[in-house]
Amino acid sequence: MSGTVRGLWQTRPMAELAYMVREDWGQRGTAMRQQSAVFRDWLGHPPYVFATADRKKYESDNSADREFVTYVAQAATDRNVIDLSNLNGLLRGDKTLTRPLIVLHPYEEQDCDLLREIVALESVARLFVIVWSPRDLVRTWLDGVGAMNLHTRPRRSRSSHQRDAGRHPAPNQAALPA
Repeated sequence: MSGTVRGLWQTRPMAELAYMVREDWGQRGTAMRQQSAVFRDWLGHPPYVFATADRKKYESDNSADREFVTYVAQAATDRNVIDLSNLNGLLRGDKTLTRPLIVLHPYEEQDCDLLREIVALESVARLFVIVWSPRDLVRTWLDGVGAMNLHTRPRRSRSSHQRDAGRHPAPNQAALPA
């Protein structure tokens, strides 16, 4: 049973969750700067923690993960890149990550389970996931817990985002007229 089930009611995790599919970020090489600004606006002030599932791929020539990281956090001082497995330390429940966490292309089931568990334990305050494919398991989970797709959300000013911080509208819920 999920760690977010309390009593008879399914509750939303306290962490703020968002994602974007890589092809929506890149848009054939035309929108990476603009979409990266959308991420930074949602994430807040750096430094950011980036978690990669594959350090070897991250450090390789022409790394898609490293390309993404440098667009989001241009200065080296604005980023801390760790292995995704390092997040296992957050499973103890006595540690929390207060900096924004960006997870780079998680695709293994164990990666998704780790994210689910740290969110359920409220070990992370703000989690953004860059999803490789619209059909990835992690996207299904993110949609299921009400994560915001930053590609499809209405654009709004930073001040209104801060005012609404912590609120997650239910998926497919339309506002009713007053």
